[in-house]
Amino acid sequence: MILNYLEKFRSSPCIVTSNKSLTYEELMMRVHNFSNKILKLKFYKEKIFALNLEDSLELVVAYLACIELKIGFLPLGQHYSSMEKKNLINITRPNYIIKKNSIDYLTKKKTKLKNFGIFFTSGTTSEPKAILHAHQSLIQNALAFNRLNKIKKGNFLQVFPMSYMAGFLNSTLCPLLAGSKIIISKKIPNYNLINFWSYIESYKIDYTWLSPSIINFLNEMSAIDLKRNKFLKKIFVGTAPFHLDEKKKFFKNFRIYPLESYGSTEMLLVSCSIDKKKGSGKLLTGVEINLSRSRELLIKSKYKFKGTFRDNKFQKNTKIYFSSGDIGKLQNDDLILLDRKKEIIIKDGLNISPKYIEDKIKNINGVKEVAIVGKKNNKTLNEQIVCFLKVDKKKWREKIENQIYDKLSKVHWPNKFIYLNKFTKNKIGKIQKTKLLEKNDNRN
Repeated sequence: MILNYLEKFRSSPCIVTSNKSLTYEELMMRVHNFSNKILKLKFYKEKIFALNLEDSLELVVAYLACIELKIGFLPLGQHYSSMEKKNLINITRPNYIIKKNSIDYLTKKKTKLKNFGIFFTSGTTSEPKAILHAHQSLIQNALAFNRLNKIKKGNFLQVFPMSYMAGFLNSTLCPLLAGSKIIISKKIPNYNLINFWSYIESYKIDYTWLSPSIINFLNEMSAIDLKRNKFLKKIFVGTAPFHLDEKKKFFKNFRIYPLESYGSTEMLLVSCSIDKKKGSGKLLTGVEINLSRSRELLIKSKYKFKGTFRDNKFQKNTKIYFSSGDIGKLQNDDLILLDRKKEIIIKDGLNISPKYIEDKIKNINGVKEVAIVGKKNNKTLNEQIVCFLKVDKKKWREKIENQIYDKLSKVHWPNKFIYLNKFTKNKIGKIQKTKLLEKNDNRN
């Protein structure tokens, strides 16, 4: 199945780690050998294999072997805590667990799952949701993304945690299906970004995927030797809303424009910018978007998830259109994201967009990060606007607040400012607004 797609790149370099360098032929041989280990297990079909592996060559081999054999897999990488892993195992009840040097048996319980990859939504802070995708959907979505962006052979720097959807689909499967060479960094995924440009230079990186928070960090490091960016052809950015000012600042600093994408664990990659135009860009072939009355994005995609899974029960996804929870619009065939539906603040009967306020505040000199969160008043059902800020210097606070009042209409004025040295984020760099409010609301 998957090996047929890789066959045409047989003689090309494939993966580089700290101590190994493989061609596609060598990778395919490792996948073949690992598949034979699984084939020796009794009743391996219709079983779920948990992949408890760190970001490594071994994880890539395990992914590809599961797809080749059309068996279910559940990634449980190093970026999950022990408690999180235990919780995800309780939800999905995998039959085997693949570790670095073993395949351990867990349970006999049969499952009707076959030919699925199981990924969890990033919101594991509350009730994680197991999302099921057919192997062929994952492959076809990656191919469609590569066609849209004309991605061909090149050197690709792997940054995202490989157990998450973005780390598997965006920055493992997409480059493999393009025939690229993947450089798996041990330092970059831990957000030790001081070495980012040295990786770009040392490995002559052509492509990479980054998060908005990484872009923000690199912009703050702009004093380094900017001439180092003489290899990068494209930087794709996903996982969270992305401020236009950060794109412009990055282009000014490093002479390359970050290409914003849009997607979700449920619908995979939906769109991506292919140039400097505003927004999340062109829709992939096979994707359609309608807008509800409230401008929520309703997505129809041939790559949509097949269903959800819990307590050994599969609930099929029968809906044609997926309610994304995102507010947006289509402008000249480009998708423009405006906000998250659940984050819309209702103040004095008006719908207030946090992203609109954040975009206004973001370009104020001295503001390093900002997050706007609505705090409900249970008595009035009205909401206050809480503004979380990370700024350069304490003495700038009053000046920054005055500029915020000048830039915003009165209805958008924050009711409360909270200054932080560090924002609460998940493991792929997305700001966790609910946790910010829970942890810091009592601060002055």
